[in-house]
Amino acid sequence: MSAAARADRSGVWAANDPIALDAIEALRAHRLQPGIDIGVVGLNWSPEALTAISQGTLLMSDGGRFFAGAWAMVVLCDLFDGVGYPGSARTLRFQMSPVNAANIEAFRAALGDIIVRSAFDGIDFSRFLISKYGDPSDYDFSVPALIAAIRSGQKDCAGSCASLSVH
Repeated sequence: MSAAARADRSGVWAANDPIALDAIEALRAHRLQPGIDIGVVGLNWSPEALTAISQGTLLMSDGGRFFAGAWAMVVLCDLFDGVGYPGSARTLRFQMSPVNAANIEAFRAALGDIIVRSAFDGIDFSRFLISKYGDPSDYDFSVPALIAAIRSGQKDCAGSCASLSVH
């Protein structure tokens, strides 16, 4: 591709982190500097992507979708315990979250080790149960709530965590 043809290209959005990392290698092979000449974005919070974000070659990885199974189990546990689904909607929603240069260090401090080691049993998912702790009007499946559950799971997860852990 000529320099003129590249002039209007500013980024690559990849369907997942491995594709983004391969795009970075392809850009390098064409003597382009990922993160400087062309931005690259991926999905999934893979350990390799977190490293690339720290190095400045990957602009962002959006992630969190793998917690969907855990959130579904929380809702099922509540339903089993007789807690109806909050509100009138029957749709479970949770937001994926971006990791980028601005928040990579905070992300690594809060979730990085769990992501790298796939140590999801360190999260006390029972903290999300409406029947036990939650606001009966809605579930809070936000990243701050997840971080709070990790911290509480590290302190006092005794038995209940294993029953709601995701592996």
